[in-house]
Amino acid sequence: MKINSLLQRLQENDYKLTQARKDICDSIKKTKKIFSVQQISKYIPHVDTASVYRTFEILEKINIITPVTRIDGEQFYEKYDEKDHHHHIICKKCKKAKCVDCKLHIPNIPGFNNITHSTILTGLCNKCI
Repeated sequence: MKINSLLQRLQENDYKLTQARKDICDSIKKTKKIFSVQQISKYIPHVDTASVYRTFEILEKINIITPVTRIDGEQFYEKYDEKDHHHHIICKKCKKAKCVDCKLHIPNIPGFNNITHSTILTGLCNKCI
């Protein structure tokens, strides 16, 4: 997702485009893998971490990012893409995460919207064996 379309989605949902939100969205756009509030905060030290948390809540609400909870309970996120459904495998030792394709199709369930599921696989990566 391009930064302009990301910012446009915020505006369309009646959120102000503060400089902090622009910087947070720009940092998210530049990431290629899963990321945490702490990682994004390191890229933009001039933005208060509480602002990053609040912005993440907004971005999750409007389906720009989606949460990925690691096995140790630490909260991570990734860019939302309804066409790219996948799971994650996480090394039990070094905590490295990798995406794994998922061929499962979630059916429409009457009375429910925005249905998701998550599966976290664990193992040891080649470096940790």
